[in-house]
Amino acid sequence: MKAPPATISVLSQMLPAELECARKLLDTLAAEHAALIRGDADSISAASSLKLRQMKEFQCLLSERNRYLARIGFPPGKEGTEALLESGPLDRPTRENWEELQKMALRLRDGNDLNGGIVALEQQHVQQALDILTGRVGENQTYGPAGGRSSGHQSNSLAKA
Repeated sequence: MKAPPATISVLSQMLPAELECARKLLDTLAAEHAALIRGDADSISAASSLKLRQMKEFQCLLSERNRYLARIGFPPGKEGTEALLESGPLDRPTRENWEELQKMALRLRDGNDLNGGIVALEQQHVQQALDILTGRVGENQTYGPAGGRSSGHQSNSLAKA
């Protein structure tokens, strides 16, 4: 399918907004990471709330691009965007914006995975501390069919308050 130049022009107007949103999201992930490292609960909460709002905004921009692609007969997402770029006249700035957005998407994924790993590690530390406090140290912990932890023994509290 050969796309008229006007279709690429619309895409070229969409990508800068997506790039700006991705940049803000990267900054927020960095702030969230720093807060997680410091263990600053208020900053973690603020960064997480901001990240959620920015992700919703980013999703709206992606949905807008997908609706546009569908309207002009292209599949959604990366596949459709690539196809549109390949079908029209060479538009270097739009191509460069698209490539930058792809790089940023990888950085966003990696940053979010890193932050998620920190949270998971902290949850494990909290669970270990709770196990010590409730007297479940050294018990053989297993996972049930639903993925939840279970043990073969009843816990014994070390103290009651």
